[in-house]
Amino acid sequence: MNLNEELISKKYADSYYLSKGESLEKKKEDLEKIMEIIKKEINYFNHPLINVGVKKMILDKICDADIKKTSAYRLMEVLISNGRIKSLDLIYSKFIERYLESAGFYKVELRARYAPSEEEKNKINQIFLETAGKKAVINFQKDENIIGGFVLKWKDKIFDSTLNHKINSLREEIEKEL
Repeated sequence: MNLNEELISKKYADSYYLSKGESLEKKKEDLEKIMEIIKKEINYFNHPLINVGVKKMILDKICDADIKKTSAYRLMEVLISNGRIKSLDLIYSKFIERYLESAGFYKVELRARYAPSEEEKNKINQIFLETAGKKAVINFQKDENIIGGFVLKWKDKIFDSTLNHKINSLREEIEKEL
């Protein structure tokens, strides 16, 4: 993923988030529903030889009348028209980040060798609440390269509390002394 794709996806997510006519909860539910529908036929939507008109016909055929009335459906039409359907997962992720922030949460990525216990999650959440002023929704990712500790990432901030980082810092200090 490149920076350009990330920025464009954020703009689509922000536009969807700010669209009028539906509650945020309904937007979230509708987007999840239509994503589930589209995932089954994603190869058609991503195929470079299928033109936009045919892709929109496929979208029309696979969606029921209720979903066609939603802004999520209109978002899919725009993504298909602009050739951005490949970015749907990233757009959804950016929308969820904004949705969580509006509810007083931050989406936080936690990378470590082992999954944290509930007690550790609560401790991280407490520290995060004291530091950032919001609760954390922790998305755990296993990372075999981490010897011990963890990396916590949210927005553009990274907190590295790994043994790897501490060893590298110590090595740099020793090299400066020599």
